[in-house]
Amino acid sequence: MFVPGLDVGKSERYACLLQVHGPGSLTRIGGVKTVANTAKGHEQLVVWLAKSVAVREDLSVVMESTSVYWERGAMTLHDAGYAVSVVNAAQIKFFAKSTLRRGKTDKLDAEMIARYGAVMQPARWLPPRQIWSNCVRSFTPVAPSWSS
Repeated sequence: MFVPGLDVGKSERYACLLQVHGPGSLTRIGGVKTVANTAKGHEQLVVWLAKSVAVREDLSVVMESTSVYWERGAMTLHDAGYAVSVVNAAQIKFFAKSTLRRGKTDKLDAEMIARYGAVMQPARWLPPRQIWSNCVRSFTPVAPSWSS
């Protein structure tokens, strides 16, 4: 399994890719990728992920929910077929504290987000339109049974 961690900022995203070999066994794949937090940057991220991991189903993207800056990137990755988890930044912060991490840079944050994803395996995020369509699909109206 592969877990890219995305540190989301207003103007940039930092991505760190980890390979999970088993519990507690992680390997960082390459360096930290930096892309603009724009439509073009999101597409560059999709291309980078496709080149980095051969099987899309083996990949689970984890990103923090920074203000509204995460939304377009999450939609782009979801629409490209990736499993995406969106995590409250406070959860990442307390996870980092539990590992006694001292440094704080965007690159280190991206790696910590990937580590959080590998260890905690957060729930998959679904865009609002998919949640709605899943609800509509699962709803089966039942005709009332009237007795005379």
